[in-house]
Amino acid sequence: MLKIIDKIVEISPTHKKRRLLITKDELQWILIIGHPEYNDDEMAKSANKYYYPRLDYLLKDLLMKKYRTTIDDLELSTVSETIESSFQEIKTLGMEIESNLKGLLLYESS
Repeated sequence: MLKIIDKIVEISPTHKKRRLLITKDELQWILIIGHPEYNDDEMAKSANKYYYPRLDYLLKDLLMKKYRTTIDDLELSTVSETIESSFQEIKTLGMEIESNLKGLLLYESS
């Protein structure tokens, strides 16, 4: 299993920070979200795990998780700001994944 991203992030303003771990095995992308103080063994055992066949599915789901936990008001301006900030964070995360893999994503699609 290839560990691609391991960082502490704020999923939403109302929740505390979480450890976000993105890994890849031969068949799927794995998103693991857990307590920031968990070590690798505790993350593997106790954290929430989500499995995706493709990276774009993982990023879309993470975008929706971020949006749903951040939105607190249905005013149009608030919704558009929340969508934009969530999108920028996930875009940054996607670029970080790409730089950590150093071009290996190109070979995945072949």
